[in-house]
Amino acid sequence: MSREVVVSPERLAVWFAGFTRRNGDVVAIREADDETIVTTDRGGRAQIRGRRLAAADVDALCAQLLPPASAAVLLIRRGGYAIARAACAGAGHHVLASKTGRRYVQGRTAAGGQSQQRYARRRGNQADALVGEAADAARRVLGDRPDSVDLLVTGGDSRLVDDLLRRPPLTALTWVQRRHIDVGEPRRAAVDHALRLARSVRIQVSNADCEEQQ
Repeated sequence: MSREVVVSPERLAVWFAGFTRRNGDVVAIREADDETIVTTDRGGRAQIRGRRLAAADVDALCAQLLPPASAAVLLIRRGGYAIARAACAGAGHHVLASKTGRRYVQGRTAAGGQSQQRYARRRGNQADALVGEAADAARRVLGDRPDSVDLLVTGGDSRLVDDLLRRPPLTALTWVQRRHIDVGEPRRAAVDHALRLARSVRIQVSNADCEEQQ
């Protein structure tokens, strides 16, 4: 059997020490389609999801998985948004600046005919206004020409996020990694939640003895 665990980057060295204690010495670290696979001489397997990394040993692998130094957070869904920039070095993260806002976007309606078309246009206009307001907030938080960040954390409605990224100033933003997080209401607390999840490492573990313990 296997299961997924979520490990903070600061604990990776300790986690891998436990993994090898239960499963034997690491014999291979290889890249796959969208992951890095670590295998041991007793058949243990740790699949690091969403990261393709070339490493000679576990120490080198953990070094590559250390927290990114800088992050931008863009959370948006119907009804609100949260934008932030953060420093992520060390044992946690520190939000340097943030802006949240709320704007009504009408839900879908079961009405048909012209009424449905009218509601759809109104909903589209409201969503466009929401994204525009979020882009203005991004300018206040990130600046007119945002620098490159190590990590871009997005969350909420994927279509709204994509629309937001196509608007200035976010067209100037570049990033090394991107993580999309499932979030609820895009409030200030959601920024911290999204950063914690984005910084963590997802590992699918198959222990040789089928007894996973963190």
